Amino acid sequence: MPTSQFLAKLIGPVLFFIGLGAIANAPVYNTMASQFLGNLGMIYFSGILTLLAGIAIVLYHNAWEWRWYLLITILGWLAILGGILRIVAPQCTAAVGEYMIGGNALPIGGVVMIVVGATLCFNGYGFSGITAAAKRKVRRTAAKRRRRR
Repeated sequence: MPTSQFLAKLIGPVLFFIGLGAIANAPVYNTMASQFLGNLGMIYFSGILTLLAGIAIVLYHNAWEWRWYLLITILGWLAILGGILRIVAPQCTAAVGEYMIGGNALPIGGVVMIVVGATLCFNGYGFSGITAAAKRKVRRTAAKRRRRR
């Protein structure tokens, strides 16, 4: 599925490096999150951008098969829900965000983002992203090497 691979290549590295940053620079990310949550206009604006991104993902990738690319569909729908919540009730988003910053949400979220980002990167850029012809070539080369031994 070329759309899945494209979106995995696009979303995977972003999630991976955001998660890495959240773990490596937790105090800085806490400060940024607090500043962001103190500005309802920024929450509203991010809701518009998040809703647009979620709708774009779901319009082009609404695949509900139990495969790796289901992650992309789920991320699209979560973006839609998050965007709607930020637009309709930015004050609730701020309250939930402040509660999460006070707990362990940042490191847990960072680990989840690293895992999801790495999964998308592997499937977008990795072996599963290789065309069928390239896979056959890899198998033939490996078979020739085994015969030579």
